[in-house]
Amino acid sequence: MSKPALVNQPATLKNYLEKGKKSLAAMIGHEKGAERLIRLALVANAKLPKIRDCTHESLLRSLIECAQLNLEPFTALQQCYIIPYEDRRKGITEAQFMLGYRGIVSLTARADISLDAHVVYENDEFECILGTEKKLKHIPNWREDRGEMIAVYAVAQYKSGLIKFDIMNKSDVEKIRKRSKSPNNGPWVTDYEEMAKKTIVRRLAKYLDMNSEVKRAIEKDAATDTIDVDFDFVDIDTPEIDVGPVEPVPALQNEIADKSISDYRNEIRQHIKDAKIADSVKSDLMNKLVLATDRKAIDQVAQMLALGTL
Repeated sequence: MSKPALVNQPATLKNYLEKGKKSLAAMIGHEKGAERLIRLALVANAKLPKIRDCTHESLLRSLIECAQLNLEPFTALQQCYIIPYEDRRKGITEAQFMLGYRGIVSLTARADISLDAHVVYENDEFECILGTEKKLKHIPNWREDRGEMIAVYAVAQYKSGLIKFDIMNKSDVEKIRKRSKSPNNGPWVTDYEEMAKKTIVRRLAKYLDMNSEVKRAIEKDAATDTIDVDFDFVDIDTPEIDVGPVEPVPALQNEIADKSISDYRNEIRQHIKDAKIADSVKSDLMNKLVLATDRKAIDQVAQMLALGTL
């Protein structure tokens, strides 16, 4: 396959993405967020060969989709992905935006809707009643082997207290898997249950009260969610990655110079991951931690975490 005419060398990619920074900043609401997205893309380009093969245009287009939803790619949050897709007809590799399960949860949380999904196993106690008085009851069996997966469900709770839910049995999930682009490899093989949860969350989310932009992103995601995304995440604070001659943004320079700030952030990040709180709350705390550039701001995230786990 022939390579793209425009190769993703760090310096040339940096200059190209800088041209789109104003558009990214306008969508996110501040320049700092645009600089961070560009930095993530540059580190990914330097570290991940598959991303390096993508055209500049498609990479910027994917960043714009991230900015529209204010989600970050390439991070351990897994809110969204930018994945390489080889177009044999065009003879190029293009970057494509893909919404993650946690990204959908984060988007619904912004609309004051708590959204979660769970897998039901054959040895769990499970009851689903439909009709005029809908009811969903699930008691996981923690005392013994829970058996094979039999269903997956998602529950959305509005701030008003209104609850909506949706459920799919394994046969329904299998129909979705078989229609996918990669039914026998990639995440459907390595992370079957996560893909099942994402499938039901996406189906329920389409019927929730959210803006049309979010709904379009969820609908578009159905076309790309089965492409293999098996590559490492990147650490934006990694100083040894060469992203070209342009200096990092001031906030990142401070983090690199002050290792204690970086260590403190990593410590709080791990506490958030380990906390027994809802995924939507974790996602919100991770977002705040990402934007925290000094010890005081990180302290505030730590305090919010403590309040959420009391």
